[in-house]
Amino acid sequence: MKRLIIILVIALLGLVSYPQNGKRNQIDISGSIFFNSVFHFSESNGEESVENGEGYRFGLQYSRLITNKIWINVGVSNLRMSNIYHGVITVIQWQDSKIIQIPVRIRYDLIKWLYVKSGFSFDIQTNNKEGLHVDNQSGIGFSLIGGLDLKLSESIRFSVEPELGITSLIPFSGNNNQQHFFLTGVNLNVGYKF
Repeated sequence: MKRLIIILVIALLGLVSYPQNGKRNQIDISGSIFFNSVFHFSESNGEESVENGEGYRFGLQYSRLITNKIWINVGVSNLRMSNIYHGVITVIQWQDSKIIQIPVRIRYDLIKWLYVKSGFSFDIQTNNKEGLHVDNQSGIGFSLIGGLDLKLSESIRFSVEPELGITSLIPFSGNNNQQHFFLTGVNLNVGYKF
Protein backbone atom coordinates (compact mmCIF):
# COMPACT_ATOMS: atom_id res chain seq x y z
CA MET A 1 0.00 0.00 0.00
CA LYS A 2 2.86 2.39 0.85
CA ARG A 3 4.44 1.74 -2.54
CA LEU A 4 1.18 2.56 -4.32
CA ILE A 5 0.88 5.86 -2.44
CA ILE A 6 4.52 6.75 -3.22
CA ILE A 7 4.01 5.94 -6.92
CA LEU A 8 0.83 8.07 -7.05
CA VAL A 9 2.55 11.02 -5.32
CA ILE A 10 5.53 10.85 -7.70
CA ALA A 11 3.21 10.61 -10.72
CA LEU A 12 1.16 13.63 -9.57
CA LEU A 13 4.29 15.68 -8.88
CA GLY A 14 5.58 14.78 -12.33
CA LEU A 15 2.31 15.84 -13.94
CA VAL A 16 2.25 19.16 -12.10
CA SER A 17 5.92 19.95 -12.68
CA TYR A 18 5.96 18.87 -16.34
CA PRO A 19 7.06 21.87 -18.45
CA GLN A 20 4.06 23.22 -20.27
CA ASN A 21 3.92 24.82 -23.69
CA GLY A 22 1.43 27.65 -23.74
CA LYS A 23 -1.18 28.61 -21.19
CA ARG A 24 -2.76 25.46 -19.72
CA ASN A 25 -4.54 26.76 -16.59
CA GLN A 26 -7.59 28.98 -16.25
CA ILE A 27 -9.42 30.52 -13.29
CA ASP A 28 -12.98 31.78 -13.82
CA ILE A 29 -15.41 33.92 -11.86
CA SER A 30 -18.87 32.64 -12.71
CA GLY A 31 -22.39 34.04 -12.42
CA SER A 32 -25.55 32.20 -13.46
CA ILE A 33 -29.29 32.67 -13.78
CA PHE A 34 -31.48 29.56 -13.47
CA PHE A 35 -35.03 28.36 -13.76
CA ASN A 36 -35.90 25.08 -12.07
CA SER A 37 -38.57 22.47 -12.42
CA VAL A 38 -39.34 20.45 -9.31
CA PHE A 39 -40.06 16.83 -10.06
CA HIS A 40 -40.20 13.36 -8.54
CA PHE A 41 -39.17 10.07 -10.10
CA SER A 42 -42.44 8.61 -8.78
CA GLU A 43 -46.03 9.79 -8.20
CA SER A 44 -46.46 12.55 -5.58
CA ASN A 45 -48.84 11.96 -2.67
CA GLY A 46 -51.13 14.47 -0.99
CA GLU A 47 -52.53 17.86 -1.91
CA GLU A 48 -49.37 19.84 -1.18
CA SER A 49 -47.12 20.89 -4.04
CA VAL A 50 -43.97 22.84 -4.76
CA GLU A 51 -44.01 24.86 -7.99
CA ASN A 52 -41.20 25.61 -10.38
CA GLY A 53 -38.89 28.43 -9.37
CA GLU A 54 -35.88 30.50 -10.26
CA GLY A 55 -32.53 31.43 -8.81
CA TYR A 56 -28.93 32.41 -9.29
CA ARG A 57 -25.43 31.09 -8.66
CA PHE A 58 -22.00 32.66 -8.10
CA GLY A 59 -18.72 30.81 -7.90
CA LEU A 60 -15.10 30.17 -8.83
CA GLN A 61 -13.76 27.54 -11.23
CA TYR A 62 -10.33 26.17 -12.00
CA SER A 63 -9.61 24.42 -15.31
CA ARG A 64 -6.47 22.57 -16.41
CA LEU A 65 -5.73 21.48 -19.96
CA ILE A 66 -4.57 17.84 -19.90
CA THR A 67 -4.49 17.12 -23.68
CA ASN A 68 -4.93 19.33 -26.74
CA LYS A 69 -8.74 19.29 -26.38
CA ILE A 70 -9.59 17.95 -22.91
CA TRP A 71 -9.74 20.00 -19.71
CA ILE A 72 -10.46 19.00 -16.11
CA ASN A 73 -12.74 21.56 -14.44
CA VAL A 74 -13.38 21.87 -10.68
CA GLY A 75 -14.89 24.64 -8.61
CA VAL A 76 -17.10 25.81 -5.80
CA SER A 77 -20.29 27.84 -6.10
CA ASN A 78 -23.25 29.08 -4.08
CA LEU A 79 -26.66 28.30 -5.63
CA ARG A 80 -29.85 29.91 -4.33
CA MET A 81 -33.29 28.82 -5.60
CA SER A 82 -36.77 30.12 -4.67
CA ASN A 83 -39.89 28.02 -5.15
CA ILE A 84 -43.56 28.56 -4.29
CA TYR A 85 -45.16 26.06 -1.89
CA HIS A 86 -48.92 25.39 -2.04
CA GLY A 87 -50.05 23.68 1.15
CA VAL A 88 -53.32 22.43 2.57
CA ILE A 89 -53.42 25.10 5.30
CA THR A 90 -50.83 27.61 4.02
CA VAL A 91 -52.02 28.85 0.65
CA ILE A 92 -48.77 30.27 -0.76
CA GLN A 93 -45.34 30.43 0.82
CA TRP A 94 -41.89 31.03 -0.69
CA GLN A 95 -39.32 28.33 -0.03
CA ASP A 96 -35.64 29.20 -0.43
CA SER A 97 -32.97 26.56 -0.98
CA LYS A 98 -29.31 27.46 -0.49
CA ILE A 99 -26.89 24.92 -1.94
CA ILE A 100 -23.09 24.80 -2.03
CA GLN A 101 -22.01 23.01 -5.22
CA ILE A 102 -18.58 21.45 -5.82
CA PRO A 103 -18.49 20.39 -9.48
CA VAL A 104 -15.99 18.01 -11.09
CA ARG A 105 -16.33 18.09 -14.87
CA ILE A 106 -14.57 17.21 -18.10
CA ARG A 107 -14.49 19.82 -20.87
CA TYR A 108 -13.95 18.86 -24.50
CA ASP A 109 -13.05 21.55 -27.06
CA LEU A 110 -14.98 20.92 -30.28
CA ILE A 111 -13.46 23.77 -32.26
CA LYS A 112 -11.35 26.76 -31.27
CA TRP A 113 -14.21 28.68 -29.58
CA LEU A 114 -16.90 26.00 -28.95
CA TYR A 115 -16.88 23.30 -26.26
CA VAL A 116 -19.01 20.90 -24.21
CA LYS A 117 -18.58 20.23 -20.52
CA SER A 118 -20.20 17.55 -18.38
CA GLY A 119 -19.78 15.95 -15.00
CA PHE A 120 -21.01 15.57 -11.47
CA SER A 121 -21.31 17.93 -8.53
CA PHE A 122 -21.40 17.37 -4.82
CA ASP A 123 -24.40 19.41 -3.62
CA ILE A 124 -24.72 20.41 0.05
CA GLN A 125 -27.89 22.23 1.12
CA THR A 126 -27.01 24.67 3.89
CA ASN A 127 -30.50 25.71 5.02
CA ASN A 128 -32.22 22.35 5.48
CA LYS A 129 -34.45 23.20 8.45
CA GLU A 130 -37.68 21.92 9.91
CA GLY A 131 -40.64 23.55 8.20
CA LEU A 132 -39.18 23.57 4.69
CA HIS A 133 -41.41 21.82 2.19
CA VAL A 134 -38.69 21.30 -0.41
CA ASP A 135 -36.71 18.10 0.20
CA ASN A 136 -33.06 18.35 1.15
CA GLN A 137 -31.11 18.74 -2.12
CA SER A 138 -27.85 17.39 -0.67
CA GLY A 139 -26.47 14.68 -2.92
CA ILE A 140 -24.67 14.09 -6.17
CA GLY A 141 -25.94 16.15 -9.11
CA PHE A 142 -25.21 16.07 -12.82
CA SER A 143 -24.83 18.77 -15.47
CA LEU A 144 -24.41 19.08 -19.23
CA ILE A 145 -23.04 22.40 -20.53
CA GLY A 146 -22.32 23.86 -23.94
CA GLY A 147 -19.94 26.76 -24.14
CA LEU A 148 -18.85 29.64 -26.34
CA ASP A 149 -15.31 30.81 -25.46
CA LEU A 150 -14.48 34.38 -26.50
CA LYS A 151 -10.87 35.55 -26.33
CA LEU A 152 -10.69 39.17 -25.13
CA SER A 153 -6.87 39.16 -24.90
CA GLU A 154 -4.07 36.59 -24.64
CA SER A 155 -4.97 35.93 -21.02
CA ILE A 156 -8.55 37.18 -20.53
CA ARG A 157 -11.49 35.01 -21.60
CA PHE A 158 -15.26 35.47 -21.55
CA SER A 159 -17.58 32.49 -21.95
CA VAL A 160 -21.32 31.96 -22.26
CA GLU A 161 -22.59 28.53 -21.22
CA PRO A 162 -26.17 27.22 -21.52
CA GLU A 163 -26.59 24.54 -18.83
CA LEU A 164 -28.93 21.65 -18.05
CA GLY A 165 -28.54 20.11 -14.61
CA ILE A 166 -30.20 18.09 -11.90
CA THR A 167 -29.66 18.26 -8.14
CA SER A 168 -29.64 15.28 -5.78
CA LEU A 169 -29.69 12.72 -8.59
CA ILE A 170 -28.20 10.46 -5.93
CA PRO A 171 -29.53 11.97 -2.66
CA PHE A 172 -27.55 11.76 0.59
CA SER A 173 -30.82 11.46 2.55
CA GLY A 174 -33.27 8.74 1.64
CA ASN A 175 -36.56 10.66 1.50
CA ASN A 176 -39.50 8.79 0.05
CA ASN A 177 -40.57 10.41 -3.20
CA GLN A 178 -37.44 12.64 -3.25
CA GLN A 179 -37.87 15.99 -5.00
CA HIS A 180 -35.21 17.08 -7.47
CA PHE A 181 -34.48 20.40 -9.17
CA PHE A 182 -34.10 20.19 -12.95
CA LEU A 183 -32.06 23.31 -13.72
CA THR A 184 -31.99 25.22 -17.00
CA GLY A 185 -29.90 28.34 -17.15
CA VAL A 186 -27.04 30.37 -18.52
CA ASN A 187 -23.57 30.78 -17.01
CA LEU A 188 -21.47 33.88 -17.71
CA ASN A 189 -17.77 33.44 -16.90
CA VAL A 190 -14.81 35.80 -16.92
CA GLY A 191 -11.53 33.93 -16.83
CA TYR A 192 -7.79 34.42 -16.58
CA LYS A 193 -5.69 31.95 -18.58
CA PHE A 194 -2.10 31.32 -17.46
